[in-house]
Amino acid sequence: MQTFKDLLKPISVQDFTDNIFYKTAYHIKGDKSKFKDLLSWEDLNNTLNTSTSENLKTKFRMYNNRESVLFNDTFDMIKNTQKGATLIVEDIDRTNTKLGKLHDSIEKEIGENTRSNLYLAFPSVRGFGIHYDTHDFLILQLFGKKRWKVYPSTIEQPLFHLKNHATTQPPSEDTMYLDCVLEPGDVLYVPKGHWHEVIAEGDELSVHLTLAMFIRTGIDFLNWVTNELREIPLFRSSFPLTTDKESKSIEHIKELNTALSNILNQPDIYESFMQSRFAKFKNRTAFNYPYHIFGNSFEQNKNNQIIKSLTPVHISTKENQIIITAPRTLIKFPKDLKKAIDYIYDSKTDIIDMEYLFSVCDNKKLVENTLEKLITEGLLRKK
Repeated sequence: MQTFKDLLKPISVQDFTDNIFYKTAYHIKGDKSKFKDLLSWEDLNNTLNTSTSENLKTKFRMYNNRESVLFNDTFDMIKNTQKGATLIVEDIDRTNTKLGKLHDSIEKEIGENTRSNLYLAFPSVRGFGIHYDTHDFLILQLFGKKRWKVYPSTIEQPLFHLKNHATTQPPSEDTMYLDCVLEPGDVLYVPKGHWHEVIAEGDELSVHLTLAMFIRTGIDFLNWVTNELREIPLFRSSFPLTTDKESKSIEHIKELNTALSNILNQPDIYESFMQSRFAKFKNRTAFNYPYHIFGNSFEQNKNNQIIKSLTPVHISTKENQIIITAPRTLIKFPKDLKKAIDYIYDSKTDIIDMEYLFSVCDNKKLVENTLEKLITEGLLRKK
């Protein structure tokens, strides 16, 4: 299984975080076999054959020399690629199981939303022109070669809903700071806002994944705070009418400011923010039948290996409870289980050592009930 750590090798996650992330595009050379188990041609064709019927107009796009190409069916798509068009498969992590597992693993590791688009490009023909994206991304080169030219940003930390987004001109050619050719196994990191132009090279099709990372911003935090404030009557209250004294409206703003400051200074506000984010994550590996319903009791599982699922989880402690948040899931456990929960969700632990688990908590029945609950919710699984 590929993880975020695996994708960056030989660069360490710490080195990436300290020296590369959001600062500069970076080319990571990889072994040609790095992605051989991630997506083969057979995997790709199977995904295309099983997803085109339902998603032809919503998940597929085609471009040739910077122009959008129209298509009505799979026959058109094939003919267009034969003429040099680039085929784009959006959200392929939602229709390919291997990629779904990769994304669940990465989201669990970095605590951020992700998605993948796949690009199949004819050599020497441009799909898009020079542009920038409003999210950070990693390029995973699967087949063929692709040349990337990267330029600095012209808008600092751009967002999609920004007044001057897509209105500024690209930087001049002499500002280009990275010119590289990706080959199978290579990874390229590009920060949001950094302009880039791309073209496939060589004498074979180029296929890469663009793994987008939607990193938390201050705007995301404030949007979450706004939703929380809707529960407070003061923030739902109307301002004084403009026919009244202006001083009343000014005083009302002061009251809002004081209340907002108190909320922002709450010691657990970050935990609450992250809990909300994890609850809204996708879960690409959700199904675990029959154990959601049957076969999840401790007696039925005590002789089996129990492993953690790939589902992203967030763990927090409030008052006398341990709260586990996963996509669309919130489970509360007594604080007595802290050592057991810490062990289960230790990042170095994949297979649960049952003997050790029972040794860290005196209440055996409580541990058994916890295991049953986590298996029912798909957060632990039988191997």
